[in-house]
Amino acid sequence: MRLKDCCACEKPSVIWKNDRGDLYCKSCWSRKNPKTITKKSEKQVVAEKSYSLIRKAFLIKHTKCQAGLPGCSISSTEVHHKKGRIGSLLIDTNFFLAVCRNCHDYIENNPSEAKDLGLSESRLKT
Repeated sequence: MRLKDCCACEKPSVIWKNDRGDLYCKSCWSRKNPKTITKKSEKQVVAEKSYSLIRKAFLIKHTKCQAGLPGCSISSTEVHHKKGRIGSLLIDTNFFLAVCRNCHDYIENNPSEAKDLGLSESRLKT
C-alpha cells in the first residue's frame, strides 16, 4: 500500500479524497468532514412549538404531581404521555399526566407496574 501526504497535516498516511480532490488522512478527514445531524422537518418544528405551548398551559393548570408514588416531590415539573408521543398523541391532553421527576423516572423504569396503576396505557389499544 502506498502512502501519500495529507493536505492538512502533511504526514504520509492512507488517504481519503474529497469531492474537490483534496487528500486527507483519517484524523484530518473526520475534522474537515464532520457528520451532520439531520434537521427536523417543518411539520415536526410546528408540532413541537404547539406542544410546548400546550405543555406549559397544562403544567400551569396542574401544579401538583398526579402520580403520587413513593419519593414524590409533590409539585409537577414534567408531562408524562400515557400513550406515547407519536403523531396526534403528542398534543392530546387526554393522555397527559402532570408528574414530578421522581415519579416520571419510576413510571418509565417500571412500565408494567405503571400500567397496573393506570399511569400508562398500551399504545396498541384504541
